[in-house]
Formats: sequence, structure tokens, C-alpha cells
Amino acid sequence: MKESFKIKGLGGERLLQGEIVVGGAKNSVLKLMAASILCETPLRLENVPGIEDVKKVGEIIRKLGGRVTFSGSNCEIDSSSMRGDPMDYDAARSLRSSVVLTGPLLTRF
Repeated sequence: MKESFKIKGLGGERLLQGEIVVGGAKNSVLKLMAASILCETPLRLENVPGIEDVKKVGEIIRKLGGRVTFSGSNCEIDSSSMRGDPMDYDAARSLRSSVVLTGPLLTRF
């Protein structure tokens, strides 16, 4: 998105122009990954940040029988083969936001 921004200050007025790429939001993507547990068909998420928390949630979903694949900044989750097994304690304990998985898991199983 091209926009311009005027800066006023001691040096007078200057016009700042350009483009920026907005990165994905960790807190949003973790909740969307949790919500994917309720989907009957594969879900594709775009602009996913490549951070450790996202990888850990993906690993928890895999350990529950789901399929999670990362390709660049995209993530595809297929939860159709998930089982109602308990969450891996060590994986869940290492991630505070794993609590967002409990609602979808309780709803589905």
C-alpha cells in the first residue's frame, strides 16, 4: 500500500513516502491455528510469522493427529484425522498460549 506521511519539525516539513510489508500477528495466528481444530476441511493461513510459538502449536496439533505444513509464510492445517488424545504435557507446558487449544479440543471431542 503506497501512502505518504508528512513530518513537521525543526527542519521544516518533509514528506516521507514508500511501502512497508506488514508482518503477521502472532496472537491472531495462534488463535486461528487453534480454531482450525474445528474445521472439517484443510485450512490455509497466509502471512504466518515464522516464530517458535507458531511451530510449537503446529507440533501440538501434529501430536494430536493433525497435519501441519509450513511453506514460506503460509501454513496449511488439516485436522480431519485428529484424535481426542490428551495434549502432550511437555509441549503444552512449554507454551503459555497452548491454553487456547483447550476450547476447540473440548468442543470437538
